Amino acid sequence: MTKVESFWAVNPIEPSKRSSFLLNYLRSAIEAGDKGRVYLALEVALQSEGTETVACLCEMLLVREHDRHQELVRELQLMAEPSAVPYLVKALNSNLAHMVEYNGSGSGVVAKWFSHALFDIGTPEAIEALKALSAHSDTEVRDEMAYRLTKLEGSN
Repeated sequence: MTKVESFWAVNPIEPSKRSSFLLNYLRSAIEAGDKGRVYLALEVALQSEGTETVACLCEMLLVREHDRHQELVRELQLMAEPSAVPYLVKALNSNLAHMVEYNGSGSGVVAKWFSHALFDIGTPEAIEALKALSAHSDTEVRDEMAYRLTKLEGSN
């Protein structure tokens, strides 16, 4: 049985309410300082499927107190879900210092996760987000977004 199946077997929540349950579970685990439960909530969200998954991943991306932002961004990139764009922008702008700190790399590395996600989503809103972020106050973020825009221009 997978982690996801086991989690929902222990927590029999109807599918339409799973997203909000997982978010509350994550917040409760963070408040309790229970890293195992934090990890489990994120793992279940990352392995889940269905219409509620995108909303859950987006909300989890905005939660600062964990270290799985890169995986969340990558999953949203693979889903290429347009509704993720404002969350990606907000997460980059509000959690950049935290992500740089736990990642141990510069802000350009973190910006690369987001630029790839926005590029792959590719909607006009995602392209506008890339353009707006190319004027970011952080030089490395600005440079990464400008670089990704050149790749977009080269693919047209």
